[in-house]
Amino acid sequence: MARSNYEGAINLNKYSIEIKRLMDQAAADGASKQVIQEVTRILGAHAAQQAKSPEEVPTMLRDILEQASKGITAGMLMYHGRHGVMDIHMMQVKG
Repeated sequence: MARSNYEGAINLNKYSIEIKRLMDQAAADGASKQVIQEVTRILGAHAAQQAKSPEEVPTMLRDILEQASKGITAGMLMYHGRHGVMDIHMMQVKG
């Protein structure tokens, strides 16, 4: 399956290219796990900032997790040659 035809393929724009460069640099420095955790917190803060109301947060969270699962699926295919689908079920979100 070609990378560009995969539904989880990453479309790079100037922002995502810079994020990828920084993530690659963190990987080279051995700090990938820590940086991923920090980026996740930053992403969560930005998502909450963009929400029009607290009631919108669960939908935003679902969308973020859906995109993350597509990225993980694409990464597994691109870097490990394994195709699989990650399925996440949100049972409860409490504020």
